[in-house]
Amino acid sequence: MKQTLKIFLIIFLLINFDVYSQVTVTCNNLKVNNNLVSNNTIEFNSSLSVNISLDIKMETTDGSANNTLGNLFLYYKKNTTDNDPTQIAFQSITFVNNYPKTNYINNTFFSSITLFKNNFLSTGGILYAEYKTNDKKVYKSQVINIIGGEYTTMPLPPNNGNKLVLNNLIGNDQTISSGEIPKPFSNSTPFYRNIDNPYQGPRFISTDTYITIFKWQIKTESTNWTDIPGETSVGYSANKAIYENTSYRRVAFYEGGHYDISNTIFIIVHDPSFQNTICCNQTLTSSSSSTNEIVGNAPNLNNFTYKWQACSSPNAVNKYWAEMVFGNDQNLPPVQPQPSNGRGDETRAYRRLIKQNGNVISISNPIIITLAPPNSGLRSTKNDGTNPNTTSKSPINLTEPDDKNTLIYPNPFINSFSIEGPINLGEIKLYDSFGQVLNIDKIQSSKDKIEINTTNLRSGAYILKIDNTSFSKTLFKN
Repeated sequence: MKQTLKIFLIIFLLINFDVYSQVTVTCNNLKVNNNLVSNNTIEFNSSLSVNISLDIKMETTDGSANNTLGNLFLYYKKNTTDNDPTQIAFQSITFVNNYPKTNYINNTFFSSITLFKNNFLSTGGILYAEYKTNDKKVYKSQVINIIGGEYTTMPLPPNNGNKLVLNNLIGNDQTISSGEIPKPFSNSTPFYRNIDNPYQGPRFISTDTYITIFKWQIKTESTNWTDIPGETSVGYSANKAIYENTSYRRVAFYEGGHYDISNTIFIIVHDPSFQNTICCNQTLTSSSSSTNEIVGNAPNLNNFTYKWQACSSPNAVNKYWAEMVFGNDQNLPPVQPQPSNGRGDETRAYRRLIKQNGNVISISNPIIITLAPPNSGLRSTKNDGTNPNTTSKSPINLTEPDDKNTLIYPNPFINSFSIEGPINLGEIKLYDSFGQVLNIDKIQSSKDKIEINTTNLRSGAYILKIDNTSFSKTLFKN
């Protein structure tokens, strides 16, 4: 009886502690175009955009630092089922004692937030606040409905089967003065690879076909992605003065109605009074080391958000930057680097974007993280595949996965990717940018092919590793 009473008491205390530490988050005083809204709904009607403001009230009875210190985010979704919300506002939070009451409160006011009609589906979107405590607990507000959107997007392409698009990169971002004409974009020609027999021992049998059909798209601070009339060539030059931050991308069409979207180029209009800097370059001597925190300044700006990006090939002519899943704060916490594999120094680059109303308004300087090669270097081998410093009874494992006998496609991917090669399903691990192992669905579709379902992952950079091997590859989800 005493044991039962003790268990009941422990459960009671745990439940009450959880309730005690809860934070309630409430959206109040919503105004649309300076008019107070009573039905908790934002309507565009005939307007292409609306300006909103609102109060976020938070309350808790737990005054511990881990609970009363954190960050408040404001998000919207283009529809209620969208898995990738857009962050539009951010504020560091400190609660205060609500004396003479025994609770703690915080009131945060967000103003001058612009929402665009073409960012939301006609079926309706939502807006909500989210408070994240220092100990990573998350509390959400009620949702605010958004109706009257006219978001349009390209339909999803059909399953691309064994086709892999390569080289669809259009150049690097540019920072220009107001009224300046951007430099022409890259005219590198992408191609797609028909993999007739994806895995044939240590080599692949494939055919490459260059893509010849394109269209170019533009996005500004006041518009969503729209086609540029008459621009269907492999290369593009704006040939016009730019006065606002603008983005460009290329869509490449190929066999069977498929298409592939290039990286996005940001044309940033330079504001000399605005600073966005991060520090500092680092060199690591061991793959077991983590980077130091990358520190950035706090811009003198209201209603902005951060987004960190990573680049796995910072020395490439055309760089591909992928957004980091959890990189939404002023500073970037320590990240786990990708091992060197003994091929020389491995480098990764990181940078910070600053966004306002969902548009990129500033790109920081890049920071380079270098992982030095192992001291042991590469081992030489005899023609028979054995190490000359060992006996013939110690052959090198010829079936260990590497870049020559293992194919991972597509990369970047959307909701899934495939692995073909000498790999056991149970040895596959996918890590986020902080080195945490992720829960993924793995299906052995054939003897040498494994399908990875990633619908539950956000867009960003990930690292694929194979247990008990040195294999490691950076993947990007769009």
